Amino acid sequence: MEVIIGFADEGNTVAIRCEEFFSFKAANRQAILETCNRLNLDYRWVRFGVYDEDNTVLMAMDVDLEAYVREGDPVSQIRWGVDTLIEIGEEVYPEFTRATLTVLS
Repeated sequence: MEVIIGFADEGNTVAIRCEEFFSFKAANRQAILETCNRLNLDYRWVRFGVYDEDNTVLMAMDVDLEAYVREGDPVSQIRWGVDTLIEIGEEVYPEFTRATLTVLS
């Protein structure tokens, strides 16, 4: 899982992304969209979306660093964000796999 960390212009927000979290066939698109919608309701910190051009699922979260910058420890919050994204990714990956299997059966 490749995780990308990007900093906003203001410097108080970090975008954490996994842009190719899960790949699927076009025939599975509806099931994957439904899975993304359900998971977006279930998970507070992470958002799931679909890239139409290459049939992949995006996993993303934004982390507010303002309080941590004032305290002098923004790295711990960035690390929490990366750890949380990876942990949730490992937890939900089987959901996407199941979504692709239901179309086949």
